Amino acid sequence: MKQRGILGSRLQMETAERERVQALLEEAANRKAVILEARQQPKSAEVEKALAERYGAMGLQERAYTILVDLGIVSVTPVPGSKDYDASLDDEIAPENVFLP
Repeated sequence: MKQRGILGSRLQMETAERERVQALLEEAANRKAVILEARQQPKSAEVEKALAERYGAMGLQERAYTILVDLGIVSVTPVPGSKDYDASLDDEIAPENVFLP
């Protein structure tokens, strides 16, 4: 019975990890599709009008930054202090960094 419980908990953990990885892969694929769509030219008149309305009210620097983020050329760096920050990939980004509690 004890081994069955251990196996059951391990299967649950592996399933949860598989689902997490699948969600990350789907999110990356969706982001890639959005970027490809945003880069497609020429755009229809309706889309051009919507883009002009979206970016028109912004200042030059804010508009340039927002366009770069929307096209996927620049990515927003997550804030480590925020509650939704995912630290699971921190060691992959900078494995030499060790943070002590």
